[in-house]
Amino acid sequence: MTPRNCMINVMADLIGLDDTYKSDRLNDPAVWDRFMDELFKRMDAIEDEDIRNTLNSIDSEDFQCWIDDPGFWSAIEKEIVRRLNVVKTLLPSQNQGHC
Repeated sequence: MTPRNCMINVMADLIGLDDTYKSDRLNDPAVWDRFMDELFKRMDAIEDEDIRNTLNSIDSEDFQCWIDDPGFWSAIEKEIVRRLNVVKTLLPSQNQGHC
């Protein structure tokens, strides 16, 4: 997995799980700072050593380019939607009869 894709996955985890970071809230500098703190904590907690090393190898300038790129944010949103769709397929159908 590329460093960019690893970061997309970690950020999708964080944004998808916490309403604090949804919508335009990340434009608030205080929210962005909390988000980045949480992102680094999450990166350090990843158990897979290869993924953790890949994330830790990301250059600051590369990361800045990614977050300035609207396509990066679109990829995060797509990953969040993909995950939500997977969860929906695992939920019992609402069309099932009740006993």
